[in-house]
Amino acid sequence: MAVFLERKTPTDFTSENAVAALLIAKSNPKISEAVMNTLPVDRALAIYGTIANRWEQKGTRDGLSQHLWKVFLEGERDPHRLTVHGLSYLQNLDRERDS
Repeated sequence: MAVFLERKTPTDFTSENAVAALLIAKSNPKISEAVMNTLPVDRALAIYGTIANRWEQKGTRDGLSQHLWKVFLEGERDPHRLTVHGLSYLQNLDRERDS
């Protein structure tokens, strides 16, 4: 399990390892937050920050984590698709904040 939490970059995970980490995290609340924050959440924040040239605002990570857990629990297991869901969430969040 330490392999999943000790990563150098958000892309160090293979799809199989990421899914395994998410499934383990689902059954263990103590590590669930750490695993979700290190997988698609970090990736989505890093990608969106680069593309949109925006800094992470207070509460963004928590909201994104909650959104991605909801998507995960609804059945989406592909970490790359979860990242895409995260990017969509961040884009919508920026639209709401800008209007």
